[in-house]
Amino acid sequence: METPVPFNPQSPRYTDRRFPAYRFIQGITPHPRRDPKGYSYGQPESQISFLPPEQWRQNEEYLYGIDLYNFNYWWEAHEAWELVWKTTGKTDDQGRLLQGLIQISAGMIKWWAGYSDGMRKLFREGVEKIQSLPEPHFMGLDLLTFINAIRQFQKQLRPQNYPFIHLFFNKIDKWSCKKL
Repeated sequence: METPVPFNPQSPRYTDRRFPAYRFIQGITPHPRRDPKGYSYGQPESQISFLPPEQWRQNEEYLYGIDLYNFNYWWEAHEAWELVWKTTGKTDDQGRLLQGLIQISAGMIKWWAGYSDGMRKLFREGVEKIQSLPEPHFMGLDLLTFINAIRQFQKQLRPQNYPFIHLFFNKIDKWSCKKL
C-alpha cells in the first residue's frame, strides 16, 4: 500500500505552513515522533494557547489542521486538532467540533487502510458530535454541507467524493476561501 496523495492539489490553503516530509500511515511510514527516522523525532510537542471559537480565523493550528486534512495528511490533521482540543473545555461546542473532525480524519485513515467498518464507526461518532452543535455554521465551517459530503463519501467510497473542508470567511461572498 502506498501513502495517499492529495485528491485535489489545487485545494485552497488556509495557512502558509509547510507540510511534513511525508504522510504518516501506520505500517507504511515511520512514526513521526517515536521512530528515529520520523520527521519530528526528538522534538518537543507543540504548545498553544486557548482561542475562543469566534477567533477561529486567528487559530493557526486549527486552520493548519484543515490544510493537512484537505491534502490527505490525516494523522497530522488529527494531531493538530487534538492540540487545539486540549485547550478547550473538551465537551463545549468548540471541543465537540474538534473531536468530530478528529474522528472524521481518523476515519479517513481507516478507509485508506481498507477498514471500512472502522471508518463507518468513526464517521458516525464524528458526525454525531458535529450535528450536536447548535449553529449551522461554526468556526468557519458549514456543518450541514460537510456532514452531507461525509455521507456522500460513505455511499461511494471514491476519492472524487472526498469530503473537503471549505471555510466560510466572508458573509457577503458566502464561500470565499480567501483569508481576511
